[in-house]
Parts: sequence; structure tokens; C-alpha cells
Amino acid sequence: MPIAPTPLSYLNAGRIDSILQADSYAPVKRPPAWLVRSLTTDQAGLCPLCNATLKLGSVDFIMPVELGGSPTDRDNRVVLCSRCARARRHRDLLQLQTDVPAALLDQRRALWSDLPHHPLPIGRGRSSDVIRDALLARAAFPRVRYLCDATLDRVWIGGRAGRGLGIRIHLDVLARYAGVVREELGGVRVFGIPRAVAADALAALIEVGAYLVPLSSDAEPWTVRWVGEAAHRRRAQLRGAQPLPSPARVLSTNPRAVADRASTRRRRIRELIAERGEWTNRMTRVRGEPALLAELLTERDKVDQMLAALRCEAGNAS
Repeated sequence: MPIAPTPLSYLNAGRIDSILQADSYAPVKRPPAWLVRSLTTDQAGLCPLCNATLKLGSVDFIMPVELGGSPTDRDNRVVLCSRCARARRHRDLLQLQTDVPAALLDQRRALWSDLPHHPLPIGRGRSSDVIRDALLARAAFPRVRYLCDATLDRVWIGGRAGRGLGIRIHLDVLARYAGVVREELGGVRVFGIPRAVAADALAALIEVGAYLVPLSSDAEPWTVRWVGEAAHRRRAQLRGAQPLPSPARVLSTNPRAVADRASTRRRRIRELIAERGEWTNRMTRVRGEPALLAELLTERDKVDQMLAALRCEAGNAS
């Protein structure tokens, strides 16, 4: 089933801007000279990708920081010649068009188990060999980073609209789920996944190299609940039993935790009130365009629903 395009009425301009800003490449501190000399010596003075002599090499990451790699782990560093560093940019080694030496791929595979987002087949009767095999199978896919956000009816993931093997694999995975929509705007690719299939779709994406990052620190804990529920159901099905619902999340009653939740809720309410005002202002400017006015009204209604839910939550907490 192809992924259907949709107008971006689900996402406002603020979310698109947030994805663009959050997905921009963060500058990394220049490594010290002794580290460059040490790595160059370990590589016998040669670039591992093209075997060129390293006259003025560039220290790069085996697994880029943008894809979840560690910025401080020495084992995650490699020295490339300037030509290979420019050709690679911030891509995973598996996405390069050139042949990557087996030793470098083995080093990448060794780093894989320390990366974020590994809902593994852990459970009673699962051995370390099963977990290792699952990690090795997942390390065969290129790493692709997406920003994640949620509205009332959909989970949204997006990022800069790149190309490559990883993107094609993820398009194939998302095409299996009904109701997934796709749009590209201003260099950003966005996918909307219905809530009913979000847990399974996100878990399937993670299994083929997706690295999902919430847009804000107070975003919904999708990694714990949605992906965790999917992993729970799959483990139950593998054992031949009926999948059981995950237990309801119990919030901490610690006074500090309660105060933090209240503070986050108040900040989110202020943001939604400002967002509602933005939609209202835009509606006043398009009075003569009924179709656009209807879309803006739909978006404002969604904000109103989120506001009502947060205010009800605040009332119950008090």
C-alpha cells in the first residue's frame, strides 16, 4: 500500500521550523592534537576508506553524533582524508557509495550496542546469544535520524529529506501500515502515523536503523510506552501466548516529581494558548478563503482539545 500524501494541516509552521532547527548539525569541539596523532599512528598514517596518505587528516566519527554516536568515546573516532570526510559528511558508513573496509565495519558493529533505542527480545528464557544476534542483525542497516512529535490522532516523525539506502528501507516499512501519510516541505520530510499503529510502526523502524528523538524534553514518553508495548506484544506472540496489555503507568507521588509535572503542564498550557492565538490571528487574515479558513479552524480545534485535556489533568492533580 503506497504512503498517501496529505496537506500539512496537521502540522503548523512552528513544528516544521522545530524539525529544521533540531535536525541541524551541531558543531563538535575540535579534537586535541595528541588524539589526532594517536589515531593517525594507529591507522599507519593511511585513510581507512581510500588508503591515501594522511597529510592533514580530519577526525571523524565512526557513528556520527547526529545518529546517536558518542562524541567522547575514543573508539568512535577515525581519521579520514579531507576528500573522504567531505564525501561522507554526516552519513552512516553503510550509506556510502564506496566500499568500506571490513575492519571499520567491525568497529562500527562493536559500537552499535551502546547506541540509544534498543528494545530487545529480553525476557524469561532469553539468552545473551539471542540478544547479541538481534543486535548484529540490526547493525546491518544504516542509521537514520528522525525527530518525533505527537498530535491527538497521529505520531509525527520527520527530518531533512535526504536520500539513501536507509530512507528507502524506512519507506518500505511505513508502507505496510494503513493510514500513514507523507509530505515534504522546505527540505523536511514528515510522516504521520495513526496512533492505532504507532507502537508497531516505530518499533519496526527502530529494528531497521531509525533513531527517533523527541522534539522537546517534555514530549510524550513514546520510547517507554508505544515502543515498549509493541515489544511486549511481540514477545508474547513469539512464546505462543496471547499478548497482554501493558500495566498502566504509575506516576511518582514524590513532592518534587509532582511539582515538576505541574510546572511542565503550566508551561505547555502557556505554549498552547500562544499557539491558539496564532491560529486565531491567521484566521482573521483569510476571511475570504473558506477552504483555508476551515483548515485553520480544524487546527485551532485540535489546540483547544489539548488545552482542555491539560486543564482537566491539572484539575484532577489538584
